[in-house]
Amino acid sequence: MVSLMGTVVIIGGLFVFLDQIGHMYSIETRQLVAACILVTIAVTFGFFRIKQYREKEVWSLDGDILSRGSPTNLRVDLSAVESVILGLPKSKRHNLLFAGKYRLKEQAIVDAIYSCTLVLRITANEYLPLYLFDFGGGPELMNEISVKLSDKVDSDHHFTDREKEVLKLGKQNLLVIL
Repeated sequence: MVSLMGTVVIIGGLFVFLDQIGHMYSIETRQLVAACILVTIAVTFGFFRIKQYREKEVWSLDGDILSRGSPTNLRVDLSAVESVILGLPKSKRHNLLFAGKYRLKEQAIVDAIYSCTLVLRITANEYLPLYLFDFGGGPELMNEISVKLSDKVDSDHHFTDREKEVLKLGKQNLLVIL
């Protein structure tokens, strides 16, 4: 939300800036300034997108070590995982948004994300909700993790109120501490 507001403020400021220089400079100079601003924005966006990709969207499994990032910024030893919980708890907002009579495509996608997330319970208060299907090689990686941890699946897990509060869709692929 903050980045959206920042983007709106920056773009609005650019319009005001271009309007102000419109009275002082020729059309060619204004076009050159506008082009420079657009190139700067594109390069900045590209830099931060590549940074996000390297930090959060590169996953690998080497034996029993699951790692994220290039360079690695998170390592999880799968043999040390206490249990695996299938799916995320559905929030009250989810029930409010999708309680209608008709099933929408968006509802089916959100329901699939809720049900296909593997929540790795590393310790009593550390959780890693994994949903890697959107990344390159993600489905294969999720299958490998599922096979390796099939003996640790907690099919009777009931989420506590604190777990329901903390384990949300926006927290996927991030280490969550209760």
